[in-house]
Amino acid sequence: MLLDEELIPFHACSDIVYSEMAHHADLILPDAAYTERWGLDTRNNYELRPYITLRQPLVTPPGECVSFADVLIQLGKRLGPEVARYFDFKDHQAYVAHQCKNIPPGDAASGFDYMKKHGVWTDLSQPQTYRLFARPLTPEQLRDAVPTSVGTGEKAGELFYRVDPGTGRREPVGVKVDGVVCRGFKTPSRKFEIHSPTIAEQSRKVGVEDDGWPRYIPVPSHENLPEDRFILTTFKWNVHTQGRTAPQKYLTEIVHHNPMWIHSRTAKKLGIETGDWVEVTTYRPKGNTVHATGEKLGSTRVQAFVTEGIHPRVLAVSNSLGWERGGRAASADRAPRPTGPGYDPAVLPEDPDLSQNLWWDAQERGSGAGFNVNGILPIQPAPVTGMQAWFDTVCSIRKV
Repeated sequence: MLLDEELIPFHACSDIVYSEMAHHADLILPDAAYTERWGLDTRNNYELRPYITLRQPLVTPPGECVSFADVLIQLGKRLGPEVARYFDFKDHQAYVAHQCKNIPPGDAASGFDYMKKHGVWTDLSQPQTYRLFARPLTPEQLRDAVPTSVGTGEKAGELFYRVDPGTGRREPVGVKVDGVVCRGFKTPSRKFEIHSPTIAEQSRKVGVEDDGWPRYIPVPSHENLPEDRFILTTFKWNVHTQGRTAPQKYLTEIVHHNPMWIHSRTAKKLGIETGDWVEVTTYRPKGNTVHATGEKLGSTRVQAFVTEGIHPRVLAVSNSLGWERGGRAASADRAPRPTGPGYDPAVLPEDPDLSQNLWWDAQERGSGAGFNVNGILPIQPAPVTGMQAWFDTVCSIRKV
């Protein structure tokens, strides 16, 4: 698709490595790595209180690398006054300082200075976010809320709701429990619900039979699976992050080979041993999804790894590996570094590890860069949620 200029006339790529996307780009914008740029970061808080952390550069980006946030600020300034007014910052650092303006300065001159000094701010004025459903609502939170009776018998109670003036819809606010109006759960009844009206409604829209109650629905392609068909899944190595970290030589030195896992009983029946080459052929799915024809999709060659650690009807090939481009570590090529403006030794000296010690180079009898099966995986979104079904692909295999 990236090579068809009728589909994508111009493609710009911002990345910190020469990735496969960058290889097909008309314009490459070299990005700054996470150790070279500003930013705020918030993740799951196991202390159960709101917090924020500051990412600040440890080193200057090499060569002409620029944080993509700075690129967007400069682009915004050039898109006319109506857009430029939203990018009224000198650079990303100035924008991060603006984001920190509501953080108390504490022992510093400003919230941004506090963050630069301490790196993290925790809002200790807020209670821990534990048992939020049982938290009583304040009179302010109940302003304009109207009670209505819900349930019958011992399950009867009062649901408090507020009418949205724009849509007229009733928005639940809380539920009375033991005489106290609590926040409850974010459900229509504000109680813990097993039935999901949302699932039932969305299923009707896409023509799927689902009444919203929890139940097992077999994958159509897996029903009555022929003896010569298997289920192909992918998985992620614990040292890699999806398909992004193969260019990191220390991680790829640990995991640089991803043969297809096959159960020993299945392998024996097919005459396959560890290290043998096999051809994997995938088929389009059946059921309520796109291109539900069941026809052949594509084939690729991989090596086999015989193991007891997988189901006899399942085959597995990890993601992360199988890069054709993206640097010598990712592509398992320890040839000397190319020459040119992008490889200026004054900016980044040659790394002897990549030119001498990259021992998984297939030309040096190594395992190579691994395999990428994404090209033969069908696009099969779950009909109600739209999420890609990574574990449902039906395939066949043969020894080659």
